Amino acid sequence: MRSSWFTAALLCLPSALAASFECSKPFINNLLADTAEALIVETITENGQFGQGLADAAYPNNATKLPALCAIHVRAQSSPLSNFTFGLFMPDNWNGRLWTVGNGGYGGGVNWVDMGAAAQYGSAALSSDTGHNASSGDLSWAFGEDQNASAERVTDWAHRAIHQSIVISKELINKAYQDPVKYSYFSSCSTGGRQAMMGAQMYPEDFDGVVVGAPSYWMSHAVSWVNKNVVKNLPPNATHFIPSTLFPMIGKEVMRQCDAQDGVKDGIISDPFACNFRTEALLCGATPEYSNTTNCLNEAQLGTLRNIWQDYYEGEEFVFPSLSLGAEDQWVPMYYPRFLDSSTSNTSSIYGLVSPVLLKLAEQVTTSFEIDATKFDLSAFHERGGKMFHYHGLADGDFSPRSSIFFHDQVKKAMNVQSTDDWYRLFMIPGMQHCFDSTIDAPWYIAGGSQAWRLWEPGVRSVPGFEDPEHDATLAMIRWVEENKPIDKIVATAFKNGTWDVVRQRPICPWPTRAVFMGGDVNASDSWECSGQYRDGPTIVS
Repeated sequence: MRSSWFTAALLCLPSALAASFECSKPFINNLLADTAEALIVETITENGQFGQGLADAAYPNNATKLPALCAIHVRAQSSPLSNFTFGLFMPDNWNGRLWTVGNGGYGGGVNWVDMGAAAQYGSAALSSDTGHNASSGDLSWAFGEDQNASAERVTDWAHRAIHQSIVISKELINKAYQDPVKYSYFSSCSTGGRQAMMGAQMYPEDFDGVVVGAPSYWMSHAVSWVNKNVVKNLPPNATHFIPSTLFPMIGKEVMRQCDAQDGVKDGIISDPFACNFRTEALLCGATPEYSNTTNCLNEAQLGTLRNIWQDYYEGEEFVFPSLSLGAEDQWVPMYYPRFLDSSTSNTSSIYGLVSPVLLKLAEQVTTSFEIDATKFDLSAFHERGGKMFHYHGLADGDFSPRSSIFFHDQVKKAMNVQSTDDWYRLFMIPGMQHCFDSTIDAPWYIAGGSQAWRLWEPGVRSVPGFEDPEHDATLAMIRWVEENKPIDKIVATAFKNGTWDVVRQRPICPWPTRAVFMGGDVNASDSWECSGQYRDGPTIVS
């Protein structure tokens, strides 16, 4: 049964508006400025679907189980040398909200699937292709013979295209419904999380609330950090080289040592910062379990391992925080030289660059195009009433979860405040990898950005069986912005594969508090309370 709160949020803000506009190209184009043009305008009936299929390189899957709406695809000019497109879902029964969703990696394309998840709440839904059409790992669009055009495309990807998409969409919505957007939100993860932070920093009027997942906000330093870790594990014939076949063994030992150190042995590392991990346990011959050279590490390899878990400094300059213990399942795509497992040797051209050189180069590029979201003073966003719900998986091996803690600390420092709890809260999710998923059945699903399409059934709405602000980040943010009720906790859920049967649920607490087991069923959320404290500091390894 759908909760009454979900139904109210879906339909009753401030009153549902029945679409009175004509869902046609001529009508929509008549509402757009001369610099924009509707490419597709299509009426979608209840329970219908929409998307561009393989024509959209980053998001080839269609949004499904849509409410009745008008699907619009617009192309607009961002500069004399560049343009972008965006998708807009305008529901027949609109509740006055606009939800913008973001992108992943370097990808460009309209994220129709995440738009579909947002439209399930009765909101208008928006996604920009950020000025190009490419998969998340494809950066070729940023290079070309015309360097000026390439520079404009990078600026579009960095921040401009999303902002302009929002400005155009708000005006179009206002004219079509003859009523303005009452509340504007953003929800996304990774690059999408960076986009949310860029919006709060550069365009504070764009959003009333942002749901920020695992943001790759410090791109210049993150790229250098990855390069440093990879180079430290080269060349492949060196004594210190750790092959990817040994990563699972390392992860197993981390779980053995760290699981119970958080207070309960449940297969989840709830506080990786408090675990004092002894790398010597993996030394060949140290124990009977690690006596075979194919499942243990030599002294030189232990040095490589410790390096991955160390904060990155260049001299006295802090560059980027270390990984957390428990993220080893994501090491292969990030810290193992990919060309060693590929017939092509040019898949990762940054490998081999000297770290200080790459760092300075990356800083110059990201500064020129305003890519890094490191303007930590969010006063303008806060003063106009903006709210930020920021979360990060503690088992994230793509972008260090401690980088989010660093961001949270820097905001307080830049704004000279002891706490931001009245408008900005950070939540660390034990066992969750980058944006979604967990290899250990840790509860991770909170209906955050890009999470719905990771579940087994397309077109999922909210949190099946738990469609309320206590379990759903979208509804929690709506309540925080519109009813001024802060998010004191969010209950994350792990479903059994292929069903809506709950494996585990657990409260996720605002930093620096963490959930502590109080007794009872370890898999039930009411057996946990937000009464513990995370240790704030580098990963402890010896």
